[in-house]
Amino acid sequence: MAVYRVITESMNNAVFHGATKEVVVKAQRRPRSIWVQIINDGNPLDDSAEVKKSRRGIFSILKELEERFRAETKIKKGYDDIGTLVEVSIPVIPLNHEV
Repeated sequence: MAVYRVITESMNNAVFHGATKEVVVKAQRRPRSIWVQIINDGNPLDDSAEVKKSRRGIFSILKELEERFRAETKIKKGYDDIGTLVEVSIPVIPLNHEV
């Protein structure tokens, strides 16, 4: 559910605030985490975006993931200041864990 929330909020922001034409979502199950990256080609993240954050927006979601799941999160302007990049790595039980 956490991954779904990050992806949907990032995509909504890209469409409604970023005037994006393309969103790329990458996800991997890594040995000790689930990694997700969302990149769009729209307007870059506004420098004051975190100050203007909403209680249910992407900044709040990322903060909650950090606090509840010890996730590593990143949100920043995209490459060459085009679009926005959101990246999350959520720790999980290792793949080869014996039950």
